[in-house]
Amino acid sequence: MNPEENFSIPVTARRYGAGNFDEAEVRLAEERPLTIFLNDDEIVTLLCIPDYPQELAVGFMASEGLLQSPGQIADMEVDRDKGMVYIRTKEPVGLPAKLFMKRTITSGCARGATFYSALDALTVKPAPSGFTVDPEKILDLMRQLSVRSELYKETHGVHNSALADASGLLVYHSDVGRHNAVDKIYGECFLKKIPMDDKLLLTTGRITSEIVMKTGHLGVSVLVSRHMATSLGLSMAKTLNMTLVGYVRSGKMFVFTGMERVIGAA
Repeated sequence: MNPEENFSIPVTARRYGAGNFDEAEVRLAEERPLTIFLNDDEIVTLLCIPDYPQELAVGFMASEGLLQSPGQIADMEVDRDKGMVYIRTKEPVGLPAKLFMKRTITSGCARGATFYSALDALTVKPAPSGFTVDPEKILDLMRQLSVRSELYKETHGVHNSALADASGLLVYHSDVGRHNAVDKIYGECFLKKIPMDDKLLLTTGRITSEIVMKTGHLGVSVLVSRHMATSLGLSMAKTLNMTLVGYVRSGKMFVFTGMERVIGAA
């Protein structure tokens, strides 16, 4: 069963058009809190679509540096009714000091949580070289992403993300927050040991600095979005030697950085 099928709810709204109101049924994406625990310590509560709680929890913990390999995990427990995920590790995990530092409020939608400071960029390795992609393939992959989500078609209230290579979309997730969608991809790849350095990441959200950092943590060198980049996102992509492609739509795109990875780019 498509996991998206159970995560929209019908509501009644007053629809306006042609100078009149009428009653209409609208479907909304279901948003719930998900609280993540690490060895009985409460780490964070994310607002998300509760379709892949395990992948989201692991992806968030890995992207924040709290997990380095799936071998660290002793067991996981998901309580869907209460909206909680418990991750227990074989050895104690020392919480990074940055968790207790003053947090910067990110530009994430749905209260996307990132323990973000300017020093975080220094902990992300520069993007690997050698991977290239054809511009027509980028357009084709974005078209695939645009039609992939049944939940988006129903609600128009979610972001979509996918890990892809030349063969097509390999790992796909959606969520009310673009950060959550990327973390779900990270979590699935982390648990299944799917290599990411020879792939590209596609998203429908804005390319902000924290999305660039998350992409850097994945080891992905090409980040593609249907929307535009922010100035700090662009600056960080340059620092990380990442290829940044934005506003991919209607057969056009902007390549902001890393032109050497786009085959045929002048």
